[in-house]
Amino acid sequence: MMHIDHVCIACQNLYEAAARLRRETNLDSYDGGWGPIGNALRVVPLGNHQYLEVESIIDHRRAPTSPMAQHFLTQTEKGDRLLGWVLRLDTLDELREVADRIGRPTSKLGPFTARHKPDGTAIEVYATPPSIEVWPRGMPNFVYWPQTTRHPGDESAPHTVQPRGIAWIELGGSKPQFRDWIGDAMSDLPLRFVTEEPGLRAVTIETNVGEAVIRR
Repeated sequence: MMHIDHVCIACQNLYEAAARLRRETNLDSYDGGWGPIGNALRVVPLGNHQYLEVESIIDHRRAPTSPMAQHFLTQTEKGDRLLGWVLRLDTLDELREVADRIGRPTSKLGPFTARHKPDGTAIEVYATPPSIEVWPRGMPNFVYWPQTTRHPGDESAPHTVQPRGIAWIELGGSKPQFRDWIGDAMSDLPLRFVTEEPGLRAVTIETNVGEAVIRR
């Protein structure tokens, strides 16, 4: 099956953005460590194998060599942005089927080191295609988390409300194009379409006290 895995909130200042999100939603985060493009992140675990990434470029020496880092910096020039989203498959075979359908070689699925935890532990994931190929168009990429990796959404954070996962995502763009990209499983995903201009407009978290709508 296919599920919403996580949403990336790109920001200029990692700690300020995480603190502001906590004030707005009562959802806290934990230190997610650092990634390969000079990025660092805090993870907002939502349970249900879902999470938010609050992410910033902290090593600007690496940024010129990474198209994704350059996209990140361009998109956050005027403030925080909902930068992209990811869909999760339950098995590696399902991810291979998706890769075949969208024309990506299964030999390049990974595993990849997505990031390192603060203690240096590598977090590995299988994924297709690279985020830079689809996030600028508002489209998701696809992942499979191996059994050897604890899912980031299932770790703990000191929330003052109880999150119950992602209720819905609001998108701009052509619904038929999204269906062509995601496949028949799109009908089972909580997606709302609001405009023809492509992009991620909002993510809403279900909690024990109601829905928390996040827009950036």
